[in-house]
Amino acid sequence: GLYASSEAIYFYATAYDETTLENGDVIVDWDASNTVIHKFSYAADTVEYSATGKVAGRLGWDNPHLRLSEKDGLLRVLTTQPDWASNDFDHNLYVLQVGDNESLDLVSQLPNESQPQKIGKPGENVYAVRYFGDKAYVVTFERIDPLYVLDLSVPTDPKIAGELEIPGYSAYLQPLNENYVLGVGQQIDPNRGNTNNVVEGAKVELYDVSDMNSPQVVSTLVFENGYSPVEWDYHALTQLRVSDELFKFALPVYSWSSEQIDESTWQWSESNSMRLLEVNLAGEVAEMTQTGSLEVDSNY
Repeated sequence: GLYASSEAIYFYATAYDETTLENGDVIVDWDASNTVIHKFSYAADTVEYSATGKVAGRLGWDNPHLRLSEKDGLLRVLTTQPDWASNDFDHNLYVLQVGDNESLDLVSQLPNESQPQKIGKPGENVYAVRYFGDKAYVVTFERIDPLYVLDLSVPTDPKIAGELEIPGYSAYLQPLNENYVLGVGQQIDPNRGNTNNVVEGAKVELYDVSDMNSPQVVSTLVFENGYSPVEWDYHALTQLRVSDELFKFALPVYSWSSEQIDESTWQWSESNSMRLLEVNLAGEVAEMTQTGSLEVDSNY
C-alpha cells in the first residue's frame, strides 16, 4: 500500500522471516512479520527516491495507511506483531528519519525501557489509529475499548499520555481539532448475558482530548442493532465544517429487527438510513445531536 504526506510518498509491504533449509525448502515464520517502507520525496516536477527502512510487525488490513504519519521530516508508524499461538498482540510505535546510506533509521520507539507500558491490554488488537499534530490516537479492543492518547511532541521520547476505557470500540477516528475527536464503531456489552442495560449497535462518540492525561467521553449516540460501513470505509462519512465550532456529519446506518410470526417462525427485516448529526463546540460543554434521518425503502 501507500501513504502520502505533503512532502513525500511512502510505499510499504509486509515481509516474513524465512529460513532456507539445506534441501532448498523455505520455512516461513508467520509470527515474525516485518513492514518494509520505501520513501520517495517530491522534488519540483518529479519524485526522487530517498530511503528504505524496516520495522517489526505489520500494518494490518483495516486502513493501514492511517497507521503512518509524517511530521517535520519524521515518519511515525504503528505496527502490530501477532502471536497466533497465544492469541496475543504486541503493538509498537516507531519514529523514523532518513539517515546515511539511504536508510530510514530508528529515532525512538514505544514501549521502551523508560516507557514500558504496553499499547493495549493482553489479547487486544488495534482497531483504529489516527494522528493529529503531536498526538496519536490508538484504539485497541477485545471486550472493552481503551482509547490511548500518545504524546509525540518529543520525537526521541514518545509516551502514553492518557487512556480511556469504554464499552465497545471505535474503528474510525476523525479529529475535529486539537481538542476533540469523533469515533465511529460499535457499542458492545462487555459482559453479555448480564443485565447491564448496555444498548448494542452502531456507535458514534465524541471525545474530549484537550487534557492528554485524561481523555473523556463528551457524548454518545447508539443506533440499536445497527452498524455503519464507516467502520471499514471512511469515505462513507461526510463532514461539513460550518465553522471552527460547528460540524455537520452524515453517515449510513444499517439496522435489523425481528418479529415472531408464530411459535416456530420469526421474520427478520432490515432498514437502511442516512443519519444526520451535528457537533457544536461553542458552549462550555461540547454537544453532539442527531438532527435528522433519511430513510429509504430498499433493504440495502
